[in-house]
Amino acid sequence: MIATRIPPPVYALATATLIWLFDHDFPDPRLIPAPWSRLGWLIIALGLGIDAYAVLAFVRNHTTINPMSRTPQTNGWLSV
Repeated sequence: MIATRIPPPVYALATATLIWLFDHDFPDPRLIPAPWSRLGWLIIALGLGIDAYAVLAFVRNHTTINPMSRTPQTNGWLSV
């Protein structure tokens, strides 16, 4: 396993930023007409809702959201 200090959400944010920059610099032809392309915002909202639910589950169980931190709950061993 590679030891890195950069948490996964930072990678995701960097990737999303690059996608946004490339979309504005090199726009592609729209393959999906305007009313249906708005469906993407619904999918994004659904994903954010799932993320919020997951964060609440971690908070309710008093565990860390950060996978890079070491606490008694996340000591690196799989416990059942």
